[in-house]
Order: sequence, then structure tokens, then C-alpha cells
Amino acid sequence: MERNTLLLVARWFPLRWAPYVMYRQAGWAWHALRGRRLRSHLEGAAAAFRELPAVLRERRADPPDRARLAQVIPPRSISRWRRRPSAPRRAAATSR
Repeated sequence: MERNTLLLVARWFPLRWAPYVMYRQAGWAWHALRGRRLRSHLEGAAAAFRELPAVLRERRADPPDRARLAQVIPPRSISRWRRRPSAPRRAAATSR
């Protein structure tokens, strides 16, 4: 799954989404580590990096249609993204 995700992102996503993708991949790696699946996760990433040159050549030969991408990927830049207000957190019961 890791290999396919990275190749799909490299082929179709705009470069401005790289920080979001890297952040999310770091999260997946953390969960893989906690679930004792980090080795297979990293093997998938390594497989994607081996195939990356071919995918990038394919991207240059047939670039993504920007009009269709604009329908599914918001045109916002990183600096314009705001964190949504979260629900109020309950105070931890530290003393009784």
C-alpha cells in the first residue's frame, strides 16, 4: 500500500502538496512502528523510490490535466490553511 500511495502522489498530485503528503507518511510510519510493521512499511517506500524515475518520466510525458485536478484538489497554498477549531478538551482528572 505504501508503494502505491507514493507513486500515485508522485504521478498526479501538485508539488505544493508535498509537505502534507510527507506529514501523513510520517504518521503512517509512526503507526507502523507502533504496530511492529515498520520494516514492511519501509520496504514499500523503498520499492516506490526505485520506481520513482519511471513515474516522473511518465508525468512529464503526459502531465496531469490541471482542470480536472482543480476539481478534486483545493488551490490553497500552505500558508492559507488554518487549523480547524477542535472540540473543547476535558480537563484531565489529576486530583480527587
